[in-house]
Amino acid sequence: MAFSGKNRSLSLVFFMLLLTWGDCVVLKIVNKLSQGTDLKVHCESGDDDLGKKTISFGKSWEFEFIPNIWRTTLYFCRFSWQGVSKRFDVYDGFKHDACRSVCEWRVSRQGLCTNPYPLYPHRFYCYHW
Repeated sequence: MAFSGKNRSLSLVFFMLLLTWGDCVVLKIVNKLSQGTDLKVHCESGDDDLGKKTISFGKSWEFEFIPNIWRTTLYFCRFSWQGVSKRFDVYDGFKHDACRSVCEWRVSRQGLCTNPYPLYPHRFYCYHW
């Protein structure tokens, strides 16, 4: 049975989804606030509540997950320190497509910075609070 153009396109899309599905993502949170300032983090998704963590300055905490094939995986975290509280989507399957293996977020008083491209270790993208 020969595939028509439409079926061939659908087969290719399905094949590409299978290739990208199942890749484990490690999400790493680094405290870059200031010496002596602990960062309190509470991360969750629609399915998982990862609990509250405390990260000392210069230290990190990480977790891993497998994004779903529909690219709708969403993890968000609440960051708090010294009376300040901020919320941010640290992984969105549509926005963070480049984040394939390790997604590192550096939390500072100004905002969060990430480098989703391992080939460019000095290129950071920052999101201000």
